Amino acid sequence: MGSKEGIDAKDNSLNLRKSQRDKGVNEDRVDFMNYLMQLQEKKNLTIPQLTSHTMTFLVDGFETTAGVLSHLLLLLGRHEDKQNKLRQEISEKLGGQAYDFDVLMDLEYLDACLNETIRIFSPASHFVKLCTEPAELVNKNGRTLKVPFETRVIIPTHAIMTDENIYKNADCFEPERFLNGGLKMYKDKGQFLGFSDGPRMCLGMRFALAQMKAAAVAILSKYKVHVTPKTRTDNEFDPKYFLLRLDGGIWLDFEKM
Repeated sequence: MGSKEGIDAKDNSLNLRKSQRDKGVNEDRVDFMNYLMQLQEKKNLTIPQLTSHTMTFLVDGFETTAGVLSHLLLLLGRHEDKQNKLRQEISEKLGGQAYDFDVLMDLEYLDACLNETIRIFSPASHFVKLCTEPAELVNKNGRTLKVPFETRVIIPTHAIMTDENIYKNADCFEPERFLNGGLKMYKDKGQFLGFSDGPRMCLGMRFALAQMKAAAVAILSKYKVHVTPKTRTDNEFDPKYFLLRLDGGIWLDFEKM
């Protein structure tokens, strides 16, 4: 996604669309690329600036959700008892009928499975926040850390969400920890940061959850998921990628039911 080839491809796509618009071709298309062209005219943006906006749209809107969904299927493939429990919830709540947004939001165990996946395989290893006013943080040992105004603070979300002092059996896939008020408890303590937190948390959280839930329901309603021997058995990340992903890739078999 962030390779030179990928960025060049986006540059070329934007240049092609601009050329088409200049010739009066595809002027009325209602899509993201056309919106960027209109934004360029209003804000006098350069092609590199438009490419940056495109990268943000694709990474935040699709790469992260695709990554979480892939790791969800990995974990369900490793733990068939959890997969069967989730499939039972889907069957009981949907009964093979068409589903809408409200029904998707009512799948509590699917929620728990997604949150546990995000905890173990958080797409981003950290967030950067800007301190909007001076703050003093008191550590457990009583020492005080002063954070000046406009200090940039790096929050190691993955380290927090896999800390054994916070999450018992942190390396284990245990969605049940997020049931019966568990998610609220971790959020209130600032210990679950899957979508960041505070006034600058992820704007697309509900959209992302709806995307992932719809895809998970569609897959698990028709297929059993199995992990192949080609997939590693631990949770080691590939150090080459900006977005965290399992080292060696995820290799699955889908058995039609």
